[in-house]
Amino acid sequence: MKLSIVERIVLQGLLPESGDYVTYGLIKQVRTELSFTEKEIKDFKIQEVKGANNSTQIIWDDKAAKLKEFTFGDKVTSIIVKALEKCDKDGKIDNNNVSLYEKFMIK
Repeated sequence: MKLSIVERIVLQGLLPESGDYVTYGLIKQVRTELSFTEKEIKDFKIQEVKGANNSTQIIWDDKAAKLKEFTFGDKVTSIIVKALEKCDKDGKIDNNNVSLYEKFMIK
């Protein structure tokens, strides 16, 4: 599955912060895989900047950014689907996560 920079950032935020030992190990591994390499940071000009109210925003060069291919196993996919189902149930599907919802939930 190919994911954009936004999808990679949003997906990290959707993953649970804790779980049983095995699940936590998988979540930690996926977070690492979704993170940006030094080359991506340089090539896509990814930066953290201070926004309004002292919040932090991540910006990048859209023209340079490329999609990256990821393969998720059944357990990780199940964790992601559960998180997206919760977003849907709670009425929290928005412009940031709708593309992930479509990729994982609508086949």
